[in-house]
Amino acid sequence: MIVTTRFPDLPPRPQTAANAAFRQRFAERWAREDVVFMASTARFESQPLAAALSVRLVEQGAASLVLGRRRLLVEPGQALVVNEGERYAVSIAAARPVHCLAVHFRPGLAAEVAAARQRSWARALDDAPAHGRDAPRLLGQLQAPSPALRARLAAIAALVRSGERDAAAYEAPFIALLDLLLDEDTVARRRLERLDAVRAGTRAELGRRAGWARDFILSHYAEPIGLADIAAAAHLSKYHLLRVFHQLYGVTPHALLRERRARAAAALIEGGAPDLAAVAEAAGFGSRWAMQRALRLHLGRSGRELRGAR
Repeated sequence: MIVTTRFPDLPPRPQTAANAAFRQRFAERWAREDVVFMASTARFESQPLAAALSVRLVEQGAASLVLGRRRLLVEPGQALVVNEGERYAVSIAAARPVHCLAVHFRPGLAAEVAAARQRSWARALDDAPAHGRDAPRLLGQLQAPSPALRARLAAIAALVRSGERDAAAYEAPFIALLDLLLDEDTVARRRLERLDAVRAGTRAELGRRAGWARDFILSHYAEPIGLADIAAAAHLSKYHLLRVFHQLYGVTPHALLRERRARAAAALIEGGAPDLAAVAEAAGFGSRWAMQRALRLHLGRSGRELRGAR
């Protein structure tokens, strides 16, 4: 079990006599043991690593994560599951420290929990333990963490803050967290039944690509993106993206993009940003007028009202 409260000294930073031993230990243990990572930094960059099944949350600031060919922005209010075997790299460059919490499950634990969930209580009384062959594949998309997920992660974070390093103390919280992730993944997959595709495999792939589109919006909202860019990120035509996106999420990609920009602008204004034109530009709006309209539409308040409520 690894419990760490510091960002690791890893490539692309140069290897030195001081960090060589740490890097060797890291390579020997990474993705082989349970890991709890809770740390803050304003600067960090890692090369792609092969992941264990993990869930991560940014509680302050924002971290950029390259997952396969996708670049995701993980901000407060978003959690991300990374599946076992996927390669990812993290980059942080901020004016203030970014606070991150990540839980990595040792190989085999997720498969064991998933297999046990399939057993009846009668079978659970057997002496033979449940074994799963492969780690379950969860929907690895940005999502607003449920209150239950926040509570599970908060319980693990509290153990870290208490100075607990005994692996046995983390076993029950890890299993409870996995059980919840599997429950929430099941609920998310049921949404795929809304799609009018006939074959289950087609619905699953359409749902995955719609998730890519949603992640692209949430990660690139501050950039001048349009429907063609979002469709390209999903590897779908604009026509098919609009159909599947509305069936799954009940809104158009543009509506989600406008709402995300409005919430980003509101956060900047409430945080003390004095120049509304600069806020509009930072949040991805083409003009202050477009920002004001979106604030009214999605939050029911103008920029001046938000600023006056501080």
